[in-house]
Amino acid sequence: MNRWLIAAAASLALAACDQGGRVAGPSRPTPTADAAGSDAAIYIVNFDETQTTEAAVTAAILNAGAGVVQFDNFSMVAALLTQAQLLTISALPGLEGIYANKQLTYYTLHESVPAIRADAVHVAGITGKGIGVAILDSGIDGLYNPDLAYPQYTVQNVKVLYNQNDLFTFGKDAPKPVRKGATLVVENLPNSETSVGHGTHVAGIVAARGTASNGYYTGVAPGASLVGIGTGDILFIFWALAGFDYILDHQQQYNIKVVNNSWGTSGAFDPKDPINEATKKVSGRGITVVFAAGNDGPVRIR
Repeated sequence: MNRWLIAAAASLALAACDQGGRVAGPSRPTPTADAAGSDAAIYIVNFDETQTTEAAVTAAILNAGAGVVQFDNFSMVAALLTQAQLLTISALPGLEGIYANKQLTYYTLHESVPAIRADAVHVAGITGKGIGVAILDSGIDGLYNPDLAYPQYTVQNVKVLYNQNDLFTFGKDAPKPVRKGATLVVENLPNSETSVGHGTHVAGIVAARGTASNGYYTGVAPGASLVGIGTGDILFIFWALAGFDYILDHQQQYNIKVVNNSWGTSGAFDPKDPINEATKKVSGRGITVVFAAGNDGPVRIR
């Protein structure tokens, strides 16, 4: 019963955010300009572990003069590639695909707790106490929002940060080790929200304590422990993967049972897409992965 309530807390995003949880295949990348080259962009490189290894893929990327970041839990790496390097990397054996670091989209929540009748189980004392819910979003304001106060209610609050030139390891003779995705975060932040407020809004729907309203406005699971994963105002695949990586590395520490993702893209379903592969891995580790239901599509007027 308690587990059901926590799942309901996250699944409110299905109605509230109303966006497609499935992620489309490759698209045009967002270009970057840095020491790697004026046309360099971030790509996610998937590989089949039965045909190659992370070490082999990493070495090949470094030998091409490109940048690379590894993940702790996924059969993929992030690579900072020019167009010429992209062509070189695409010939590597054992790859499943190379995906552009396409932008992911946030949507606005508007449903209330009574819409799914979660308030009825609060009366029975079922509040999600002791269960960790990760909010992979724009961050959580646990400093100025008393309903989500850090560290009482938001028990961990992190921000994915990066400087592109410092983050990616370049070249086969690079003096620094290859970074891991889960290491790209700064922990123990009272406020990981930057400006949009979307993550704080989602966190409030999941587990607001009602502190600021004398108990009138409470979340679906007001006893749950929140783990904020702030990815910034604009979410890209790379940041989402780093967030999932962090969640898996800290699953036991915070008893994370649910991760809420009120974002996504539209398009044809691709089972090898990095987000789909990552969410399958997270789900396989016993964490309920929830996406919103979909804003895109034709409008019907009756």
